[in-house]
Amino acid sequence: MKEDGRESEYQTKIVIAADGIESMVGRWAGVDNALKLDEVDSAYQYLLKADPLDQECIEFHLGTKIAPGGYAWVFPKGDGLANVGLAITPAIGNNIKAKELLDFFVMKRFKNFSVIEWMTGGVPAFSRRSQLVKGNILLTGDAARLVDSLSGAGIANALLSGKIAGQVASEYLANGGNSPDYLKKYEEEFLKIKGRELRFYSFCRKIYLKMKDEDFEEVIQFLKEYLKDEDSTRLTPIQTLKAILRSNPKLLLLLRHLVW
Repeated sequence: MKEDGRESEYQTKIVIAADGIESMVGRWAGVDNALKLDEVDSAYQYLLKADPLDQECIEFHLGTKIAPGGYAWVFPKGDGLANVGLAITPAIGNNIKAKELLDFFVMKRFKNFSVIEWMTGGVPAFSRRSQLVKGNILLTGDAARLVDSLSGAGIANALLSGKIAGQVASEYLANGGNSPDYLKKYEEEFLKIKGRELRFYSFCRKIYLKMKDEDFEEVIQFLKEYLKDEDSTRLTPIQTLKAILRSNPKLLLLLRHLVW
C-alpha cells in the first residue's frame, strides 16, 4: 500500500473490498469485473436552488431524448433546494454526455436556477458474471456490481453485502482462518437474499434499454390506472414491474433475439 507517498506492506488473512465501481482490489485479485457498455450508466447530478419546485413531489422523467437508457430525477430537499440529476447508458447514447443532457433538461424544467454543487460518476449494472469471492478477497457493493440494474440504486445492497461480508469474515477468523472455502458462505448468503431480485431487475433492464417513447407512454398510462386503486405504500417494485409486463406482453418481444 502507498501511504503519504511511502510504500508499506501488510499481511492479512482476509480483505473486504469496498472500493467502488473501479475496484482495483478486485482486479489485483484476478476478478474479471470489466463492464460491457450496456452494463454501466453515466450519471451527473446538481444540487440546485431552483424555481418552480414542488417540495412535496419527487419527479422522474423518461424518454429516449431526455435520458437514453436511463432517466432524469428531481428530489426536493427543502428551502428551495433539490438534487437534480440524470443517468444514461452510453451504449445507446449516441456519444452524448450525461452533463449535456442534464444541462438541457434543467434549462427546460426550471425558469430560474443556480448550481450550488455537482457530482458525477459511473453506475454499474448487476451481471450474472458478478463474482463476490476470490480466495480470501470479498467484494462488496459497487465493487461486486451489486446494484439494482433498473433504477441504479445500490446503497441498500452495499450495506447488506458489507454486513454479511463482515459477519462471515468474523466467523472465519474466529475459526482460525485456515479454510478459505468458508468465505464462499458470504456469496451464498447474499445471493440467497438478493440474487433473485437482482436477476429480475437485470432482466427488466434489458427490456428497458430497448423501449421507445411510445412504450414509455403506454406504461405510464397503465400505471395511472393501476395505482389509482392501489395503496402505493404497500406495493413492491417487483409487484409493479410484473403488473406492467402482464399488461403489456409485447415488451417481452423486445428480448426475442436475446440470449439469456
